Amino acid sequence: MVVTEVHFRGEPLAISASYPHAYPHFAPTIGADRYLLDRHQDPIGHNFCLLENPGGDWEPWFSAAYLIAELLGPLLRDAEKGPEAVRAGEADMPEPASALFRYDPATIVLVPEQFLVQELPAKSGTMTLLRGTGRICLLVDATGIGEIEPALSQRFTEPGAIRWQGRWVAVDAPPRPEAGSEGILAALEVAEGQLLERRLRKKFPQGKRRHEAMIRFGITFLEEGPSRNEQRRTWLFAEIKQMRGEKPRVARLLRAHALGRAERARRLPELPALTSAHVVLIGVGSLGGSVALELAKAGVAKLDLFDDDLYDVNNSVRHVLPATLAGTPKALAVAETCRALNPFIEVCGHDLAIGDSLPAAERLDRALETATVVIDTTGALAVARHLATKARGSAATLIVAGLTAGSFGGDVFVVAPGAACLQCFLRAQQRQTIPKPPEGERSAVTPIGCRHPAFAGAGFEATELAAIVSRRTIQALETTSYPAAQNNWIVLDFRAAPHFREGQLAPDPDCELHP
Repeated sequence: MVVTEVHFRGEPLAISASYPHAYPHFAPTIGADRYLLDRHQDPIGHNFCLLENPGGDWEPWFSAAYLIAELLGPLLRDAEKGPEAVRAGEADMPEPASALFRYDPATIVLVPEQFLVQELPAKSGTMTLLRGTGRICLLVDATGIGEIEPALSQRFTEPGAIRWQGRWVAVDAPPRPEAGSEGILAALEVAEGQLLERRLRKKFPQGKRRHEAMIRFGITFLEEGPSRNEQRRTWLFAEIKQMRGEKPRVARLLRAHALGRAERARRLPELPALTSAHVVLIGVGSLGGSVALELAKAGVAKLDLFDDDLYDVNNSVRHVLPATLAGTPKALAVAETCRALNPFIEVCGHDLAIGDSLPAAERLDRALETATVVIDTTGALAVARHLATKARGSAATLIVAGLTAGSFGGDVFVVAPGAACLQCFLRAQQRQTIPKPPEGERSAVTPIGCRHPAFAGAGFEATELAAIVSRRTIQALETTSYPAAQNNWIVLDFRAAPHFREGQLAPDPDCELHP
């Protein structure tokens, strides 16, 4: 550590530069001996926020002197001028007060959307936290505000989950992070007054001279975010304990995470319209499983997944599912994984073989009625032709994608309404006007039987193709601001150059399906 001195508001100010182990590749931390600024200084550690992106803005030839003279100096001079000068010179990023507290990392509280509205219908009440598996707790009800849907609760907790009762209060201003636990207690004193200690005293059992009482509090307030100069509601949760004859203390603080569609949408600014998309995916193996997960993460509203295969322990060489799910129907397991990634998606796994039975056909037809995109990742030409026939004349886009033997290559073809059909694409490959992807040797491994040879190849090949299929699916929806696709076919060669080829196929004039 190096200590120097600058002047702030006419007085000397001690400034320290703490060097990380990997200096000069990582920036030193610049701090003061006391808390000075409402913005751009950690109220607890007293360190200054000088680089917008420390991992990218710092160069090894910079120095602590550069940070102090070129970045801290202007910040302190702006602070002397007033808050408006500070805001004029800062990056377009918020400084939420809730991010400055020190939380217990062992527990996270998820707060659903209905508890995050700016105007609350009440100022205080009782609350219930549901303790799920791992470190997750869920705010399930707050009197005066409401309660969450049971279906959402079930996605994060199990039957018999522990219910933590407590109280919630809304405060007019965020607690002061620089005051630490005292700031939390001060905020509760303002909101609860003498009721705080009265509530704690009621927790002491009669007849015991020494005992510890505890109350859990949810504290909610408005703070800056999610963008600069905007306001959002947030929460933090405190466990307040008191020994008989002593003052209350904060035993631990729990961080809150917003749980809602709107919060997810902020991280997907190009894809908000996916909340009305319905995708039917046939085949959730090495390729389709990854496609399903990417679409769930992107925010597709509804997924129907069809596959009749069981997950084999050795599928884990390239599948999204873990080896611990061996023997599980793939469609059901992938559907559950999609729900885990996106609790707001409507996803249904169908453990059915396409073209095998009337019930399977009826289930597929019901799903196709409202589908906006249909994806075939089975690699079976019979399935692709069956789906192409069903999609003909509908408004749905069909995407056919597959890996070749050994994962040597892959291709994607997009069948849009009124455009070139699957038959046009297959004929173009036969005529070599569109290249075929290379193939390796077919696998001789038959863990189930000779009718079901195992698919060989590395997972990263399937992952790359899955990303392309997912992107083409988003582009086919044409309801987002994501750039539209210019071509309708892609061929990949994972072993040689050119690695990626694409183009636009027009309807074949000789194709009997195009009058």
